Amino acid sequence: MTDDAVTRSNEPQGPLAHLAAGMTKDLPDDVQAIVMLHDETNGMVHLHGYDEENGESDALSDLFTHMKAIFRANGSDLAIIPVEMPTN
Repeated sequence: MTDDAVTRSNEPQGPLAHLAAGMTKDLPDDVQAIVMLHDETNGMVHLHGYDEENGESDALSDLFTHMKAIFRANGSDLAIIPVEMPTN
């Protein structure tokens, strides 16, 4: 997937997005879900149940919390270390 192919839309764009939307269409609005799909050339993330204003950051926080739990369940730990990006 190239940077110029990155899109953001409230409507499914492409076959993977349609598949992800179909996977979440019957979920209640109060259920939050993150669906990540990819094939050989494309990838996408579909968020369900997250609000428009903070949904992406809330979903990312939920994803990291879940990943940390998976690592701990397997006897490891996952550390999220902030890195300051250089300015030009």
